[in-house]
Amino acid sequence: MLRSLLVLAALAALCVPARAAASRHLAAPAQTAGATCLRAPAFEVLVPECPAAAPLTGLHAVTVSPDGQDVYVPVTGDEEQRGGGVNVLGSALTPLGCVTDDAGAGWPGTEGSCDDGDALRGTTSVAVSPDGRSVYAAAPYAHAIAWFDRAGDGRLTQRGCLDDLPRAGRCVHTGRLGAPNRIAVSPDGRNVYATDWARGALLTFDRDDVTGALTFSGCLSASGADGACRQAGGLTGAYRLAVTSDAVFVLAFGQLWEAAGTTLTSFARSARTGALEPVDCAAAGAAPGGRCLTPRAFDGARSLAVAGGTVYVGRYAAENSPTTVIHAFARDGARLRYAGCLTPASEPLAGCAASAHLLEARWLAASADGSVVVAAGGARLVGFTRDPATGALSDAWCATEAFELARDPLFAGCAVVPGTYRADTVTVAPDGRSVYTTRTRGAVLATLRAGPAAAYFARRTGSPRAASRRAAAPRAASRDVPLHPRTR
Repeated sequence: MLRSLLVLAALAALCVPARAAASRHLAAPAQTAGATCLRAPAFEVLVPECPAAAPLTGLHAVTVSPDGQDVYVPVTGDEEQRGGGVNVLGSALTPLGCVTDDAGAGWPGTEGSCDDGDALRGTTSVAVSPDGRSVYAAAPYAHAIAWFDRAGDGRLTQRGCLDDLPRAGRCVHTGRLGAPNRIAVSPDGRNVYATDWARGALLTFDRDDVTGALTFSGCLSASGADGACRQAGGLTGAYRLAVTSDAVFVLAFGQLWEAAGTTLTSFARSARTGALEPVDCAAAGAAPGGRCLTPRAFDGARSLAVAGGTVYVGRYAAENSPTTVIHAFARDGARLRYAGCLTPASEPLAGCAASAHLLEARWLAASADGSVVVAAGGARLVGFTRDPATGALSDAWCATEAFELARDPLFAGCAVVPGTYRADTVTVAPDGRSVYTTRTRGAVLATLRAGPAAAYFARRTGSPRAASRRAAAPRAASRDVPLHPRTR
């Protein structure tokens, strides 16, 4: 059941100067303040320390506005996708409003608590345009993409949508969307891209820079979609998406989530038209023609992030992938070169660097300038500093729940942050100073902000209150990720 216990944890553990020379450094969250968490109303027993907020059912990775002022939370809704849409919060998790498919908050009796939107059932991904004026939502259960005007206070007004299911309302019927599950806007604001996991497709849209409206302009798919799309490999089960000014990267999970089908594919992006051309790939197994990189322990990879000139792909320990690994690929545009790997010190892999803090890499995220990379998974969050020249990652800090710190010596040195246990996703604010995490099964939202010398956590229960806690100093940083020759 996807009744979500979502954890949005905003961790301001990154005490950095406004302008650093080559790379910013993460301070350990030993001197932090202002931790905040929110939970879905149904999960009081699990996380009583977090006040309730709605809608927070079926949460996915959040998006932070370019100015860092607002947080947009994609809400899938309950098991029947009721209440799917977008929850709008201030950067300190102050509720600002919500837009959902049925104007409800995800359970009976809450109708009218949100603005009524179209084509938002089962929303899983949100993106904000670089100019901050438009917000886009991908809703696979509605087979639709919606867009909104963003006001100066962060609130949203729906302006339109594209869908595959003709209906009354604001949508334009296209018949091309399938089940769009991830969405991103190009840095120049000219295009919007979305993955369609159901058809194994990558969709391209032209964006009107005045109105924010989208026009479908083309697609690539694993099968060619009976001639509706251009055929391209590596898109079956497309599920993760990252967009830069000159390239688009897609991580696909393969047929029926088979680990052996995991593929990272890079596409060169035309700055003039937004059109995409496949360039390179990395795969868990040998691809036809042997053109893909084949790193060890790549099967079952599930997370993707781009930081500067490096693409990171994370795999977490599971039944079919017993070792957690973060793979690093140096990129020249869309061209990829394998650059190394990082594993937990407790799960060494020959040739990989070891991290004292890393536990799992269910989700990876990076700051806008690429200096900060964060991994979420297991019972902790881990922050890394990134070498801009090599892409190497070094441990900077970790955060976990109090009970984990008390029971397991492996967590020594981690800051205590309510709501971070079993975090599924992570998002880094553009300035790198805050981290937001969500937990899909059971909902909590938490923020941790840089503060004065005494560490404390502010709990939002009508009037904030602080409880002093001191986090132990972090353990020594791991070695950098070593560089390896390209592996085919």
